[in-house]
Amino acid sequence: MGAYRAIRHRLEEALPTGVHLRYAGRPWRASPSEGYPTAHIREQDRIVREALGSPPI
Repeated sequence: MGAYRAIRHRLEEALPTGVHLRYAGRPWRASPSEGYPTAHIREQDRIVREALGSPPI
């Protein structure tokens, strides 16, 4: 989320009128991953599905 916070304003300025930016990622934490491989894979799958607009399984 650090990179998103750093460039969010630039992304929003570049968007055409009427298009909204939405964050799809992990909530802010000190650690960049979930900590366990299985939890990381599950969370990564959720993020990709949310970003692409796919329904959850």
